[in-house]
Amino acid sequence: MPTFVRTVSFYSRTGDIDEKKDTNRINEVMKNLQEKGAKILDVKVSTSLPTAFCIITYESYSPLDV
Repeated sequence: MPTFVRTVSFYSRTGDIDEKKDTNRINEVMKNLQEKGAKILDVKVSTSLPTAFCIITYESYSPLDV
Protein backbone atom coordinates (compact mmCIF):
# COMPACT_ATOMS: atom_id res chain seq x y z
CA MET A 1 0.00 0.00 0.00
CA PRO A 2 1.32 3.54 -0.76
CA THR A 3 2.71 5.72 2.01
CA PHE A 4 1.76 9.38 2.49
CA VAL A 5 2.40 12.18 4.96
CA ARG A 6 0.16 14.74 6.62
CA THR A 7 1.75 17.84 8.12
CA VAL A 8 0.16 19.68 11.03
CA SER A 9 1.73 22.99 12.03
CA PHE A 10 1.28 25.21 15.04
CA TYR A 11 2.24 28.84 15.55
CA SER A 12 2.46 30.56 18.91
CA ARG A 13 2.53 34.34 19.08
CA THR A 14 3.86 34.17 22.63
CA GLY A 15 6.50 31.51 21.90
CA ASP A 16 4.85 29.10 24.36
CA ILE A 17 3.63 25.71 23.21
CA ASP A 18 0.15 24.73 24.44
CA GLU A 19 0.86 21.02 24.85
CA LYS A 20 -2.71 19.97 25.65
CA LYS A 21 -4.27 21.93 22.78
CA ASP A 22 -1.64 20.80 20.27
CA THR A 23 -1.88 17.15 21.38
CA ASN A 24 -5.65 17.25 20.98
CA ARG A 25 -5.29 18.67 17.46
CA ILE A 26 -2.76 16.00 16.43
CA ASN A 27 -4.96 13.25 17.89
CA GLU A 28 -7.98 14.60 16.01
CA VAL A 29 -6.08 14.55 12.70
CA MET A 30 -4.88 10.99 13.34
CA LYS A 31 -8.40 9.89 14.30
CA ASN A 32 -9.78 11.37 11.07
CA LEU A 33 -7.11 9.61 9.02
CA GLN A 34 -7.84 6.28 10.71
CA GLU A 35 -11.59 6.68 10.22
CA LYS A 36 -10.89 7.04 6.49
CA GLY A 37 -8.94 3.78 6.48
CA ALA A 38 -5.37 5.00 7.03
CA LYS A 39 -2.83 3.02 9.01
CA ILE A 40 -0.59 5.38 11.02
CA LEU A 41 3.05 4.38 10.65
CA ASP A 42 4.95 7.17 12.39
CA VAL A 43 4.53 10.56 14.06
CA LYS A 44 7.37 13.06 14.39
CA VAL A 45 7.31 16.48 16.01
CA SER A 46 9.82 19.23 15.40
CA THR A 47 9.90 22.63 17.07
CA SER A 48 11.53 25.84 16.06
CA LEU A 49 9.77 28.37 18.25
CA PRO A 50 7.42 30.00 17.67
CA THR A 51 6.44 27.22 15.23
CA ALA A 52 6.02 23.48 15.72
CA PHE A 53 5.44 20.87 13.04
CA CYS A 54 4.00 17.39 13.29
CA ILE A 55 4.54 14.96 10.42
CA ILE A 56 2.22 11.96 10.37
CA THR A 57 3.26 9.13 8.04
CA TYR A 58 0.44 6.81 7.03
CA GLU A 59 -0.51 4.06 4.60
CA SER A 60 -3.61 4.42 2.47
CA TYR A 61 -4.80 3.66 -1.05
CA SER A 62 -4.64 7.40 -1.83
CA PRO A 63 -3.80 10.69 -0.07
CA LEU A 64 -6.51 11.64 2.41
CA ASP A 65 -7.92 15.09 3.15
CA VAL A 66 -8.75 15.75 6.79
